[in-house]
Amino acid sequence: MPPTLIATIFLFMTAVCGVGYWCLDRKMVRLSDTLRDTYKLGLMMIYGLQMVLLLMFAL
Repeated sequence: MPPTLIATIFLFMTAVCGVGYWCLDRKMVRLSDTLRDTYKLGLMMIYGLQMVLLLMFAL
């Protein structure tokens, strides 16, 4: 896989996670704290997986 494709996918997924986090924090204030924390944990796991995949393909 070319590095530019990997970087593009990584940036796209980071942007999607960022927009999801922003929407959750700013727009959905009526959600329970447990649901918000679970979603934030899921976003951190996705970001961590992206970092692992990026390092696997980059090295």
